[in-house]
Amino acid sequence: MFAERLRELRRRDGMTQDDLAKRLGVVKSTVSQWESGYRVPSEDILRQLAQIFDVSVDYLIGYSNTPDPAERIIEAISDDEELTSFWMSARERPTLKIFLKQVSDLDDESIKRIIRVIKAIEDEEAE
Repeated sequence: MFAERLRELRRRDGMTQDDLAKRLGVVKSTVSQWESGYRVPSEDILRQLAQIFDVSVDYLIGYSNTPDPAERIIEAISDDEELTSFWMSARERPTLKIFLKQVSDLDDESIKRIIRVIKAIEDEEAE
């Protein structure tokens, strides 16, 4: 599955094997071996490929048929209209994206503290 997806994505983006190899810092024959199924890239290279082609690693290796990670999130939250609306706006707001990235690794207690600060700001603005 990986070999076919890699070839398909590379061609979709109009890249040669040599183009992709240069972007990854490998030789063309390595890309050729990946596309032939003779070799499998490291986890680090898989992450780089996912970034280059704007797909999830799960899609690359065949665990998902949804290439866009954002679409997987939309599918997962589709039963909550308010959360779906928030996610759609977050995709278009760079500062909100940065905020979400900053809090993504925090523990629940830290996130609760941030929520309290946000509520205090909302209360202050409501006065």
